[in-house]
Amino acid sequence: MKIIKEVKEPTTLIICGQWLEGVEPSLMITDDESQIDIRRFDGKTTSLTTFGFVNILTVEEFNTFINSEHYKSNCDDDFGNDEHFYVVLKDYVGTIGVTGAMRGHENEDFDKWDLDEYFYHQELGDLYPIINVSGEYAFKGMTVQEVKDFLVSDKGSKVSDKLTEEDKEQLYGEIENQGFGYWVQNYGYTGDADDELKDLCKRGKEIMNKLQNRLNVLGVEC
Repeated sequence: MKIIKEVKEPTTLIICGQWLEGVEPSLMITDDESQIDIRRFDGKTTSLTTFGFVNILTVEEFNTFINSEHYKSNCDDDFGNDEHFYVVLKDYVGTIGVTGAMRGHENEDFDKWDLDEYFYHQELGDLYPIINVSGEYAFKGMTVQEVKDFLVSDKGSKVSDKLTEEDKEQLYGEIENQGFGYWVQNYGYTGDADDELKDLCKRGKEIMNKLQNRLNVLGVEC
């Protein structure tokens, strides 16, 4: 993996897929007007629309960009208000890197290429770039307006910070008293603070019910 950003103190970052006047890009991609994947801690990916460049901006740099004549004169055509050109990481600490992958082989990373050159110009074959974000952070592709709204909201990006201490203690007590499997199958997470946990519990309940039904068919009491 090629490191394109390393942050040791909590810093809000905006990953941007556009060309920024006067800014040296973190990654250059031959294929403009495309989408690339950003991979997070759980292996899931978020799509980022790109014009062939990836920039990692601070909030100050983002604000300077969207208030510039460069942005204002191109926002309707080149920058668009409906495209997901941005991913926000609030109070980020960790390493952001990029690997190459063969299509159909997402788990086989390839890093024998030069970060200072255009990605697709360097290797033959059907390679594409994947941005890797270390640490347990949740994120999604956003438009400019969604970035603005998210930055002023009280929502965070770090997964472990999404639940209050009271919520964490309640969940811990439920799971400890009922057992993890029973809790998932019969209760699970019903709150609104973490949509992914809610979704996982729903899917977990479905698969555990299927498992129990199959065991019953096979004559195994459980």
